This record gives sequence, C-alpha cells and structure tokens, in this order.
Amino acid sequence: MTRADLACRLIDLGFDPVPIRDKRPLVKWRLFQFTHVTYALACDWWGVKWPDASMAVLCGMSHNLVVIDTDTREAEGWAALHLPTTTRMVRTRRGWHRYYRHPGTKIKTKTFVVAPGVALDVKGDGGQCTAPGSVHPSGHVYRATRLWLATDDVPVLPDCIVKIAAEPSHFVEATERRVPTGDLATRFGQYLDKHPLPPAGQGSDRATFDAACFALGIVGLDEQATIEEIARRTGFDRKWVTQKVKSAAKKGRQ
Repeated sequence: MTRADLACRLIDLGFDPVPIRDKRPLVKWRLFQFTHVTYALACDWWGVKWPDASMAVLCGMSHNLVVIDTDTREAEGWAALHLPTTTRMVRTRRGWHRYYRHPGTKIKTKTFVVAPGVALDVKGDGGQCTAPGSVHPSGHVYRATRLWLATDDVPVLPDCIVKIAAEPSHFVEATERRVPTGDLATRFGQYLDKHPLPPAGQGSDRATFDAACFALGIVGLDEQATIEEIARRTGFDRKWVTQKVKSAAKKGRQ
C-alpha cells in the first residue's frame, strides 16, 4: 500500500490526514481545521509532491477526534486504569495513542496533570497526531494494534478528561504540588542527557522550546530552574534561553 493509498484509507475512515516530515507539517494544515481533506488533495500530496512523507491526522471538534498520548510508564498506567478501552490505539516510540470521539465541548491541545507525577498529552482542538504507518525521526514505525474498520465503535472522550480540560488552573496548580525541586531538576537533567540540545543555529531554537515545555509541563520544574538548567548545560545566551522558557510557559497556560 502506497502512502497515497493509506491517506485515502484514512479519509474513508473519517480522518483528515496531512503530510509531515520529522513531525513538521508540509502544508498549512490550520486551513483544514474547519474543513476536510479531499481525496484529490491526498493524491496530490502523497502521489505527486511528497510520496515518502509521513502523515498526521487532524484533531478537534470539526474532525470529531481527540487523541490521548501516553509517553511515560506512569501515564500509561493511569490511562489503562481510568480511560475506557478504545478500538483504535497506536503504538508510539515511547507509549500509546488512544483515539476517542470528540465530546462536543472545547478540548485544548496541551499537557494536563491528572495525578501527582502523572501527565497526559491531550491532542484536541487545533491539534494533530502522527498517524499509523508513519515513521518517527528515530526510525520507529507507528503501528495500530488492529485493522481499523468503518464500523468500529469508538468511545467518546471520557468525562474525567473533559472535566480536567475545563479547569484552566489545573495545569499550573497540579505541577506546583509535585515533588521537590531538586528531584525535578535531576529528572530534567536526565531528559537532556538522553535528548541533548543541538548547537546554536542547528535546530536549537525548536529543540530548546520543546525541552522547556517538557520541563514545565511534564516534569513540573519552575521557570527559573528550567532557565538555569538549560543555560548551564548548553552555554546558550541566558537572555535567549529565558525567552524560550517564557514562550513555553505561555503556551502551557493557553
């Protein structure tokens, strides 16, 4: 099956696929937040322009899709215990994607803390999710656990997530109640050891922003400690690092 065939298959199932490379969209996908991808577009994108591109599916109310992303052992344990079983699951590099129907109320795309030390990435309104069959930059192939059918009974996003998403302060308050700063800094340092930031001008802009999002949203480190850790390990200009961390914190509050 070619990538164009796979994209058309996803459209058959009600998804809206867009081409990506290294997780970055190759088209202005936000144009499709309130409309749908056609077979003609899919054939043009993957049949002509980018035949080897991976793909993401668009999430949100207009696409009737919310995806829960678990990328830690703690997150997966919580999800397996509290979330309803869904017929559409995808194995990612570090965990699982669980697909649910949109509940019809605003669901932000962001990281939510659902329990002390446990965070879930929720891909909702305005979000996108790497589709099965795509290849991660590391080489990992995203694989569905079973063949997806149009008759699949996909559950609606459960109320426990809808309620958390409706609390604008939940993200900040929950991270403030986590473990002592010293332990958080150690965990963030371990993350940087596994994912070292590239030199300035070689992708450091995006990588530093992503690392700050991880420190603030997943680890629960405060802004100043995040700035100190990144600056100490990289030697980047402290003012520049501060701007990236402030941007990440602002995105977490949106």
